[in-house]
Amino acid sequence: MKKLNKLMTILLLVLSLVFILTACTTPPVLPKGDINVLINKSLPDIEANENGKVDILMLTDLHILSGNTTKDKKTIAGVTKLIDNNNFDLVVLTGDVFEGYNKKSSFDKPNAVKVIAEMFEDKNQYWAFTSGNNDGEYCGSTLDIMTALSSYPHALVADSNVGGVGNYTIDIIHNKNIAHTLIFMDSRMRDENNDFISISKEQREWYSNIATNASQNNIFTSLFMHIPFIEFLEAYKNGSNFSDYNCHSTAKTINTAKDNSLLLNENIIPLANTKLIATGHTHGEDYAKLYKDICFLQVRAAGYNAWNDNLPNGGAVITIDINGKDTSSLYSIKNINF
Repeated sequence: MKKLNKLMTILLLVLSLVFILTACTTPPVLPKGDINVLINKSLPDIEANENGKVDILMLTDLHILSGNTTKDKKTIAGVTKLIDNNNFDLVVLTGDVFEGYNKKSSFDKPNAVKVIAEMFEDKNQYWAFTSGNNDGEYCGSTLDIMTALSSYPHALVADSNVGGVGNYTIDIIHNKNIAHTLIFMDSRMRDENNDFISISKEQREWYSNIATNASQNNIFTSLFMHIPFIEFLEAYKNGSNFSDYNCHSTAKTINTAKDNSLLLNENIIPLANTKLIATGHTHGEDYAKLYKDICFLQVRAAGYNAWNDNLPNGGAVITIDINGKDTSSLYSIKNINF
């Protein structure tokens, strides 16, 4: 009995030591980012096909820990399968791609960034990234992530230096002319009280200038970001189902800052040429609603590390037809599963 007690004591000491060492181990940290690498960075255009169409895969909330965990590999395998089985002109990842504050020993943000970026490089697949509230929380800021991604040829990231990191545009070209503009906006993170921060006045003005200039040239725009605006709830309640999208929602509230609107003086219904506002963030919400001739698209979490109300892991396929004259003819949107 004494021997057994001694062995148990030794075992407990060893386990305690392992726990302490694991708990005290600081996960790897991304190198410090440089905003100058991103500001006004030149990005390739996306070419519409001969019929004027572009296919975009939108995925959100992958919550990758390191790229090497079982759930990470399952998520990455799902994304790879979608790319292999389809022909997307662009993949858009709308935030919380990388896990935020997490004390698990498997957490490794530099490797997570490397694994995601190299997956797209291996597939020769262009992709855009707009950050969420989790991406820059721990072991590397949003700027650090965007700077790291900028070294990969197929990662389309840039910044306009108007608040946050990752406010930029990508043009869709048809017959050598700009036919549609994709707008990417940083929906910001949290303040010192852990409350969500609304987009800034500078971001609103930046968006307004882009949309105004596009409208003057008869060009429609689509907006991608992570956190939805407060009017998504209004759109869900009063809008109609859009396209062939299989909607799922409990939509009793919107998990966002209380004054998070796109254009405060216009009750968010933005300048007339923005016909799609696409977000992630809420994990279990998955719907496309047509409201005041704008499609409000809320996409469920794709990652296996994220709760998503038991929905199939996957995202949305957005087909833009540059010949369209209103929202219903501009877009065709459907769910897609891993």
